[in-house]
Amino acid sequence: MIGNYTDFGTGSDFFSNLLLGTLYDNNILDFYTQITFLSDNLFYPQTEPVEIELYNYDNDKKIKLEFIFKFFRTLLNKQTEGWIEIIPFNDNLIFLKSDNGDYDFIFKNQRDSLFNHQIYGDNIKRKDVPNNLSKYHFKRWNYFCNQGFRYSDYHNAEKMYYANGGQSRNYPGREVILKEYYTSKGIYSDLKSSPSDYIIPSFKKVLINDEYYAVSELVTIKDFVHFFEENKTRFEDDSNFKLTYSDFFEANAQEEDFPVCVNWFNMMHYISWFNQKHDISSRLLTINEFSIVRGDNDISIAFDKDIAPHEIMLLTEDATKGMPHRDSYHNEHKYNSILINDKKWINP
Repeated sequence: MIGNYTDFGTGSDFFSNLLLGTLYDNNILDFYTQITFLSDNLFYPQTEPVEIELYNYDNDKKIKLEFIFKFFRTLLNKQTEGWIEIIPFNDNLIFLKSDNGDYDFIFKNQRDSLFNHQIYGDNIKRKDVPNNLSKYHFKRWNYFCNQGFRYSDYHNAEKMYYANGGQSRNYPGREVILKEYYTSKGIYSDLKSSPSDYIIPSFKKVLINDEYYAVSELVTIKDFVHFFEENKTRFEDDSNFKLTYSDFFEANAQEEDFPVCVNWFNMMHYISWFNQKHDISSRLLTINEFSIVRGDNDISIAFDKDIAPHEIMLLTEDATKGMPHRDSYHNEHKYNSILINDKKWINP
């Protein structure tokens, strides 16, 4: 019989139960953070070695955990209570049966919760987010289309991140490393726009990393005012839109041809409107692309000398990457919502 251990019980193996419970209560058997339930670690017979969740490698700790788990398995194998029989019914349904007649069942690809399409909360409505934004595309794919062994994939993604030189202090987040792992394995690919020969007259054709892009000038205050005017009723009625007229003009008290100062969510809303208006698929440049377009120009010349030049990096496609002054513990939504007040441009 194959089985999976579900509880410590209080039956004939009283001593084993008591010892297991004591170890668990004192966090000596901290399986959730240290020993993963991958492979057949909780099956009988166990044929695969224990898999330890230990990414910052510590050999002494690894040896200790392996010893503890072997001890746990020795006690577990003596148990009579808690084991269940796994009965596959078809490709989508499995029954779980205990000795006393109790049963449960598991559906394939069942999720713990409904998918939330409003991935940015109250900061911006999903319908106002550009369709080509990769974060939403990956979230949706991972929920609806990914049918792999999710915990195993996450475990392998962690191992790959640290094996490639990643450090805990620069940890980019679970979703980022999962996306990189699936991409490296050829399981997932980002949503890419089809190339188009059409170039909006105000855009310029530039070469970036051996590919041609159509790139606009910096978006101006006048451009954003036009965006405001076309959506005036919407902004007045929608309390979720965080940028008011007064806030906008407080941060943009310059000539109308100067570059606009807005936060990331405001710019996403603008791009979504711009794409629909012109029937195209545009996005913000990444930091690397922006640097290539600027050439040898120092981005700090766009700001007063007492303002850190990294502020311009708020205007990137993915605010979770390339931000030297954004620590990993900062809330992404709050960070993207920062209103850039009193950042006065020196020249357009």
